[in-house]
Amino acid sequence: MVDCALSLRMPSNRIASNPLTPSGSDGQTSMKDYNALPMLMSEAEIATSVRELIGEARSESHPDLALVAESLVTMIGRQSSHYRPFAPDVAKLIDDWVCDVWSTESLPLFDALATLAANTASSRTKSLLERARQHPDRAISDIATETLSQI
Repeated sequence: MVDCALSLRMPSNRIASNPLTPSGSDGQTSMKDYNALPMLMSEAEIATSVRELIGEARSESHPDLALVAESLVTMIGRQSSHYRPFAPDVAKLIDDWVCDVWSTESLPLFDALATLAANTASSRTKSLLERARQHPDRAISDIATETLSQI
């Protein structure tokens, strides 16, 4: 069961901002630009967009995982304007995707995944974060430790 607590943990400001550019072979992706959606959306619109985003990511052969993760983080910001967590089914969908793509190889991707993990706060993502605390890359272990302290 996914705990639907709403956390406002956002990606670390220690990581240099990098533009979210598609990583397809021609520099383009067929995915919709979810970051361009209005910041104020109804909860139903946000839930629909999250479902679409994850569905599109799962259907692409090589999705830009960092772009998808950052787009989901942006959806968290939109949802927080309603002062309510995601509906349990939406939180579980995000949690499942995070667990499926979990990686500590890319710092920007890991930072976004940690943010998503903090916002779903499931036992599965907590376990992944606990293991990441032992990562040899100090930046990864610091983000994992910081994230766990906020859950």
